[in-house]
Amino acid sequence: KVILLGDSQARELGYLLSEKLENYNFEIITGDSCLFVFDKEYFEGCPLKSNDKSVKDYVSSLSNAIFIYGGDIWDPAYDYLELEINLPRTIYQLLNNQNYLIAIEQIPNFPFNPIQNKTSTYQSKNYIGIEYLYWKDEKSNNKQLNVYKNINSDRLFLISPEEKICNNLIQDTCVAAIDDLLFYRDDDHLTIDGVNLFIDKIIDVLELIDN
Repeated sequence: KVILLGDSQARELGYLLSEKLENYNFEIITGDSCLFVFDKEYFEGCPLKSNDKSVKDYVSSLSNAIFIYGGDIWDPAYDYLELEINLPRTIYQLLNNQNYLIAIEQIPNFPFNPIQNKTSTYQSKNYIGIEYLYWKDEKSNNKQLNVYKNINSDRLFLISPEEKICNNLIQDTCVAAIDDLLFYRDDDHLTIDGVNLFIDKIIDVLELIDN
């Protein structure tokens, strides 16, 4: 069984995985503003909030499962979750009962909506991007973005969208769009093209765990 836990950043990922995981029992437990944390209730705007206890009881009952976990841990709306403390606790609890977890690290955020800049920017160059240094500076001022790296478990696997988006397609640049490919639908959500940059890595890890 493979279970996707996440907020709106997991929407396109869920769609693509549902197409690619035909041989798995795949469940999606996501929703707008629905970052999953055991010790705190879902955010007020999350559609799963009314079923908070039953969702978390169900998730904690699972064994020999593979969780795929993602969300915008950068979002200040989640400050009440105290993620530096409660996200590691959640990860360790998900890893109970011989479970595995694939964590999608923070998606680089843009200081503007790439779609709104697409027409004007493409007149002068074939891509939309920001300096990688900008995103590195933003990360250095937000310690909770490193919480995944502080968790020690051989059943935790990290997937970094940043490795594909930044300093990869164009040196020293985080790319939101290039030529006919649009990777972002706004400043912090990926399109299908964006998720396709790293979804093969997720499939590879699933196959590794399965074998």
